[in-house]
Amino acid sequence: MISVSFLHPTEVQKDTIKGIILDITDDSPIPDVIVKANSSQTYATSDKNGHFSIIVKPNPGCELEINHIGYKPVSLHFPHTDSIKKNVIIHLTPAAYRTETIVVSGRHLNTTHEDLHTFTEVLRGKELERSMGSTIALTLKNETGLSMRSMGPAPSRPVIRGLGGDRVVIKADGFTTVDLSSTSADHAVSLDPFTVDRIEVMRGPSVLLHGSSTTGGVVNAIRNEISDNFPSTLSGLLGAYYETVNTGALGAGVIKIPTSDFLGRLEFSRRSSGDSKTRLGVLRNSGLGLSNLSGSLTYRFDNGFTGAAVRNFSLDYGVPGGFTGAHPEGVHIALFKREYTGLFALNLPSHQFPSLTLRLSRNYFSQTEKESNGLTGAEFGIFHHTGSIELPTQHLGIFDQGSAGISFEHRDFTIGGFVFTPPTISLSTAVYMYQNIDFGRYFVEASARYTYGDFTPRESTNNLNSRFIRNRHYNLFSFSVSALGEVSDNLSIGVNVSKTSRLPSIEELYSAGPHLAAYSYETGNPDLDAEAGYGSEIFGIVKLPGFTITLNAFYNPYNNFIIPRNSGRINFATLLPVYETSGVKAILKGLESEIEYQFNEQITFTSTLSYTHGQFSDETPLPAIPPLRNITAISFIADNLSMGWQGEFGAAQKRTDKFEQPTAGFGVHNMYIQYSIITSSLIHNLSLNAENLFNKEYRNHLSRIKIILPENGFNLRFIYKLYW
Repeated sequence: MISVSFLHPTEVQKDTIKGIILDITDDSPIPDVIVKANSSQTYATSDKNGHFSIIVKPNPGCELEINHIGYKPVSLHFPHTDSIKKNVIIHLTPAAYRTETIVVSGRHLNTTHEDLHTFTEVLRGKELERSMGSTIALTLKNETGLSMRSMGPAPSRPVIRGLGGDRVVIKADGFTTVDLSSTSADHAVSLDPFTVDRIEVMRGPSVLLHGSSTTGGVVNAIRNEISDNFPSTLSGLLGAYYETVNTGALGAGVIKIPTSDFLGRLEFSRRSSGDSKTRLGVLRNSGLGLSNLSGSLTYRFDNGFTGAAVRNFSLDYGVPGGFTGAHPEGVHIALFKREYTGLFALNLPSHQFPSLTLRLSRNYFSQTEKESNGLTGAEFGIFHHTGSIELPTQHLGIFDQGSAGISFEHRDFTIGGFVFTPPTISLSTAVYMYQNIDFGRYFVEASARYTYGDFTPRESTNNLNSRFIRNRHYNLFSFSVSALGEVSDNLSIGVNVSKTSRLPSIEELYSAGPHLAAYSYETGNPDLDAEAGYGSEIFGIVKLPGFTITLNAFYNPYNNFIIPRNSGRINFATLLPVYETSGVKAILKGLESEIEYQFNEQITFTSTLSYTHGQFSDETPLPAIPPLRNITAISFIADNLSMGWQGEFGAAQKRTDKFEQPTAGFGVHNMYIQYSIITSSLIHNLSLNAENLFNKEYRNHLSRIKIILPENGFNLRFIYKLYW
């Protein structure tokens, strides 16, 4: 499939053709494309912005051949001199066969190891549009090893191999998203996925560039808000989203304005939805309203680039009621975030240290929780500052490539209303390094991170017990080592071992009182040690013509696993169940597999399996462990049309902790169809998803509201994106 459109004419030589080469799925520029002019036997290569220029000799016409790995080859034929266009836009279509994805995100270095083992999972282009949900967790929930913790549609968060909270770091363009979603199930992630270019899920040694927990993972949403990837002309995106299950609608846009060495970027989105419909009725107080507005300016100079961005994000949403101790009509939550980010990237005159990247951010975050009668139950405020300096490395000693850096994070946390966590200032600093060695058929990568953490609670009239007013200091060390061997051309096997650690959160240390929106009475533990454990994993991949199978097995024992656990007691003043935080010995182990079979160039079959088994040292099951899940899909791709079926199957989860409810098994069927329309220099992408086709009643084991109503019923979701 090829789409060719014409730019405005400019003064160029008669025998020169200039143009830009773009990916048809998302209009992104494609670098390193080989362009050959048959008439003159000359070659050209597109630059990092997709631009090329090539000399032709009309005789009387000419022909261009365009080739790039992973895309269908294209030929442009100009039969005579007058038909030669001096400026062209060329859209390339990804090849029908699927290959492993190589991702470059900031200074994250992808390797043969990751290409084979897929330590990094990526959603981009049409695949991202097909999976797009109203939250980042809904978008990722069907990826291998991932599941979703929820308390209604808005307060949902990704879970990786049964691990959630601070063990899963959520970032946007490498900057940590600031909110309270890691602390409690009723808190939402302050990120709208609709305007994101791609989403990466990272595991393995590279996660220590972002956090200290090696057994969790990193979710990084890439917007390219500050980037030296300048388009040649005004470009952008306009999009709309609608779904029937909650009459949810969204309008969004991104505009990029290049002028000389400056690039301006504007982004906006507005989303609203009503109460969700399930097989058994309407989930009251589950609607939301979202507003997102940002602007950035990037300046490009000879040896690098720099830029700054500001973003306002607001989200109002409901948390359904109906639990013991909860307000009958639920709770309404309003959050607001203002974020300032800055980035400075400099190319250095050094072979071992080729560049330097500095990141700085300042966030103000506020959240208010109100009962249906308008009374304020809780107020939270956060002033958050972060910074990092990263140095990519090349041929440093015995290592081939890597990265080293330092970072800091300062958090001033204040509270109000009927919340009894003391205001607290926390500070953490870290030094980290990632390196790899390529031996050809064997590959080794390693990383290490040292973190210092300090917590200083302050006196408050809300404090229930003075024992909570105590400073805590922590010193953490984490490491991860992976080795991969290509046993043959068709078989690769590898191992990963790691030591994991994590700072306790402010809430885990100092909470002491009711949390109405979460339907719990939470008690922290100021005597907590840092979370500590080990991780081990063995994996293999078999690649045959048209067939690929991947198998992972992991075993992660914890010496100190921090967990808030239902004690079985009720606080009679509030009628809320008491959750006590403690550090315990625990083990998480499991299996993951993925099978892909390509029938032909158009039809592909995939099936994934994810299983996690969690238990305390006394073999009592850990709470909130996802059941065995299988995602099976058949896809058909032909040029600009793609369609398919997907089945999501979950086993019953009967291995439950005390006071935790089991859930039954289920099977849900979904279908989708996508089509691209090319008109001049515009690309129209349309996606239609039909979810839960048979209106099945099923429950997500990680949902706090599963005892009230099941998951969403039948839903039609339509997405339209216009690129220019």
